[in-house]
Amino acid sequence: MPLLVNSKFLSQHPITGVTRYAIEIAEQLSSIDPQVNFIANNDIKHHETAQLLNPNQVGRSEGITWEQVELPYFIRKKFKNDHLLLNLENLAPLLTRNIVVIHDIIWKTHNFHTKKNLAYYRSIMPLIIKRAQHIITVSEYSKNQILQHFKINDKKISVAGCAVPSILQKINLDAIHEDNSKKRPYILGPLNKNPLVLIKAFEKIKCSDEYDLILIGAKRIDINSELNQYLQKNKRIKLTGHITDKELAKLYSQATVFVYPSVIDGFGIPPIEAMHFGCPVICSNSASLPEVVGNAAFSFDPSNEMELTNYLNKVLDSEDLRNKLIQKGNYQKDQFSWEKSAKTIYNVMQSFQ
Repeated sequence: MPLLVNSKFLSQHPITGVTRYAIEIAEQLSSIDPQVNFIANNDIKHHETAQLLNPNQVGRSEGITWEQVELPYFIRKKFKNDHLLLNLENLAPLLTRNIVVIHDIIWKTHNFHTKKNLAYYRSIMPLIIKRAQHIITVSEYSKNQILQHFKINDKKISVAGCAVPSILQKINLDAIHEDNSKKRPYILGPLNKNPLVLIKAFEKIKCSDEYDLILIGAKRIDINSELNQYLQKNKRIKLTGHITDKELAKLYSQATVFVYPSVIDGFGIPPIEAMHFGCPVICSNSASLPEVVGNAAFSFDPSNEMELTNYLNKVLDSEDLRNKLIQKGNYQKDQFSWEKSAKTIYNVMQSFQ
């Protein structure tokens, strides 16, 4: 039976976390089995990956139309029912035999999507889950969420997690460590993951005047929001805007501590990115994050700014404690690899042969 991969990710830009997962797994699968057949549309944007995967390019459309109409039409015409299609980005055609990677079910439990996307996900995802031959997800947390909300056998779900992106792993750490151009020590965190609790904790730490708080992410902030009020009031809180991978690596490498206060993540990659670059981590204890960071980070309730403040004071006060967290983080981030996850997925595909 031909093993096929829905390769719509080759035409998606900018790269999201889900797109990154798809690219990493696809590249590993092409190494494991050169006979895996990748199928994409004709609007390829990631040419280096496409050159490696050598996909069949079919159809004239993109997006939903390509995935739900042109892709299944091509597969059924060429392979009939003798096929198995791996879909790496949550969605899948309704008219093919699918293995589907479902990163999370935030579309069911939260309202983070736009109304249009939310309506589409809530209409089609239950059908995709019901009809899938097998489901892959990225954490035990996401697996349990799927089992809780959908009546399926737990043997129908496997876990294949994320890892530090390859493009970050390839960056020369020695060159970054030799760059001592930073001016002030800083605490690092994300702009788009519950930043208010971090900002409020930052303003309460004992040595607040000695540090900046740098928030990673694009500068799209409602001028009437509480977040914007804090940013206008405290000039030691700085936003990076869009940055390159090398700039991100430098920020991780030179930060005194990285704080990840996320409320919901199918798999939170930033904490293990920080660990890769030798940065101590304080992390939310919500959703999948305890299994991601293990005992290599201080964990806090993401709604409790005082708990975070106390951990920040501890970590900032003690170089020895920071070094212990760095040592634990160096071990923890190695528990995840794209190769291991790709082998898990490939073994699932092979089980249907």
